[in-house]
Amino acid sequence: DAARPSGDEIKLELGFSYLLPESYIASTQQRLDVYKRLAEVKSDEEAWEMRQTLEDRFGKLPVEMATLFTMLHIRLQASRYGLTVLERSGGQLHARLGHPDRVDVDRLLKLVADPKTGIKLEPGDKLVLGPMPQTPEGVLERLKLLDRIVNPKAA
Repeated sequence: DAARPSGDEIKLELGFSYLLPESYIASTQQRLDVYKRLAEVKSDEEAWEMRQTLEDRFGKLPVEMATLFTMLHIRLQASRYGLTVLERSGGQLHARLGHPDRVDVDRLLKLVADPKTGIKLEPGDKLVLGPMPQTPEGVLERLKLLDRIVNPKAA
């Protein structure tokens, strides 16, 4: 999978499937419109409104849609942290910092020094955030480590 929202340049390549099922929205054009609207979501509030709109129009969201919305929240969180890339590579979760000036270097060094975190710093403002989680929810949870080192921008 690769998801790149309009505006902020964030490349997500996490290997999770997040397709809108035809059984939920039969029309190809309507599914494409939903994908486009999801790509334009800029806040958690907009994501919630979008979810409510879909449920009102098409009924209860199927399981596949939960993954789609979790991926949307991953994109929003990555944007808040100023990440330009979040990807699965070699069984690890990798992130590239687009705004290294927002990183608290002292806190980052403490996290890297603590073997329990699994965080490693690589050249090119790249972080290894530990083993790749098995679920999108696990990725979202792992991103919370960045709360300790990155000053997030306003949503």
